[in-house]
Amino acid sequence: SLPVFEHLAAMVRAGHLVDADGHDTYLPHVDRLLDVPVRFIHGERNECYRPAATERTEQWLRAAGHRDVDRFVVPAHGHLDCIFGDDAADVAFPLVLDHLERNA
Repeated sequence: SLPVFEHLAAMVRAGHLVDADGHDTYLPHVDRLLDVPVRFIHGERNECYRPAATERTEQWLRAAGHRDVDRFVVPAHGHLDCIFGDDAADVAFPLVLDHLERNA
């Protein structure tokens, strides 16, 4: 949907997480607004959003006190391959399922 991409564009322009209107709503309150179980699943060859970005975000969340955050880098996968790739059901979906079952 177009609003999703408009929101992503607002975050790219801001250089960090903002709401859909570009306001700095989340980061000042990361201790309570993002205090949910988080799992990053990232393609190793993602050129759109580099794997180092989720690594930094994971470290930042941990430094903010979040304990339920983890990260998986899927070898030889690029941007969206973990969702739409030929083997996404075998390599990425089990990671999603595990996360959902642990946090149901």
